[in-house]
Amino acid sequence: MPGSIGSYRIIRELSAGRTGVYLAEDPDGLLVIKQRSPDRLRAEYKAMLACRGPLIGEPLKLGSEGLFLKYYEGSCALSSFDESRCREALLAMIRSYDALCWCHDCGYIHGDFKPSNVLVLPNGGIRLIDFGAALKTGTVYSDLHSYEYSPFGRTDYAVPGSDFAAYLHYAQMFIKKSPRREGLEMEFFLRKNKLLAAD
Repeated sequence: MPGSIGSYRIIRELSAGRTGVYLAEDPDGLLVIKQRSPDRLRAEYKAMLACRGPLIGEPLKLGSEGLFLKYYEGSCALSSFDESRCREALLAMIRSYDALCWCHDCGYIHGDFKPSNVLVLPNGGIRLIDFGAALKTGTVYSDLHSYEYSPFGRTDYAVPGSDFAAYLHYAQMFIKKSPRREGLEMEFFLRKNKLLAAD
């Protein structure tokens, strides 16, 4: 892990692997710096700008050091919720449906929907993050040189249905784990019916 990136002091690594994601600090406060190939970062930044909204992680700027993103103090990934917080997790999962619909209305699929890409804020709000696999709706996969995920569902091009299939998969996992799911199942399945009707 680098000690600094440019003038930014690195506090800790948030994600390892092919993509380096770091919590960093400068005189103005904390932020997140994401590093990967310049082409990938440009595509991700473009998608985040196109999908900018109240449920979407905020891009700050794209620079030579990487993609700079807003840090949400006190937030945690939905994937970190254990069984004692299943009800809260499922409510956040239901809210993330609106984030996906927002992206689709903006002309993009997220492409990598999963609990680790949903931040839950201290007030219960959510932010959908990591647009590294986002594509314009209708993109033909065979026309791409490469893409970094295997979409849910068997389609040859980017469609909202692949996001919704991932959403349904993870939401059902949370429902099964929740010891007190009365009412949430009904709300979730109302959403599910909308998804199936729209697909």
